[in-house]
Amino acid sequence: MVLLILFDIKGRRIEHKNLHKVNETQFGFILVIAAALVWSTYGLFVKAIDCSPLLIVFSRYFFGFTGLLGFTIARHRFGWVRSSLPYTRMILLPAFLTGFSWLLYTYALNHTLIANAAFLTYTAPVFPIIFAIFIIKEKLEPKSAIALGLALLGALAIMGYNTTFFSEAELKGDIYALLAGITGGLIISYVKKIPAALPGFIVNLILSGLICVAFLPFSLTAGGFGGWRNFGLLALMGLLHQAVGTTLFYTGLRRIKAQHSAILTYIDPLVATILAAVVLAEKITIGSTIGGLLIIASGVIIVLEKRTTPALEKVKL
Repeated sequence: MVLLILFDIKGRRIEHKNLHKVNETQFGFILVIAAALVWSTYGLFVKAIDCSPLLIVFSRYFFGFTGLLGFTIARHRFGWVRSSLPYTRMILLPAFLTGFSWLLYTYALNHTLIANAAFLTYTAPVFPIIFAIFIIKEKLEPKSAIALGLALLGALAIMGYNTTFFSEAELKGDIYALLAGITGGLIISYVKKIPAALPGFIVNLILSGLICVAFLPFSLTAGGFGGWRNFGLLALMGLLHQAVGTTLFYTGLRRIKAQHSAILTYIDPLVATILAAVVLAEKITIGSTIGGLLIIASGVIIVLEKRTTPALEKVKL
């Protein structure tokens, strides 16, 4: 009888522990999807702001850093400073890659359509899946390979209809976007190496501050804001995309695998294409429709995971 009671208690604890892991994983999916939805509006902001790409990127991180700093001080005072300083060196490389990737993407948006730039940049998930094997020793899952294949086919379908490869201006933007994708592919893998003891919003705060320092000398030579309208849009973009969106992403990334987060962020270019069609009257073709469905299917494969699968038990929280 005693053994049965102990077995029952132990079984409930194991079940509760597994359920907690499942809930944490699903919460991570939600956070990454939310971040992708926020980021999907970035192209609209860039098209609406009449400033140089350097100033746009600097402002994104400056206003994002300011908002995060105010929130952190109000919530945690200055107790986070001492505990986070040892991790600053680990964030240097991700900060450099992040700033450079968004700068390339911003240049791309100034030379080509939002759909072109978004989907070329989102070749990035090809690289984390490869890098994750060597950098953070993740095992490539067959399910991730299938979902990735669907997502890439979707991107190719959309680009096949939307990209004019013989246009010199668009080709230049396409090259910028592809370089942004290659650079961005490294970011997820390196951020994943940062210890989970450091909260996502602190990682974002340190990263934003480092990028502000790096971009400040260049932004001073990039011209002024060009009026209060631009200033307001830049401030809103920084708070929305960096303070909120990136914090959601880093927090969610701690709960799911790099492979999964990379594929889920394909929601960003899908929604960006729809927004560009609605707001800027960019055409949605049959290729865009087919590609979008393939991208949605890839995300569903990742999110709809049975609770009894061993993969859930291996997720590092």
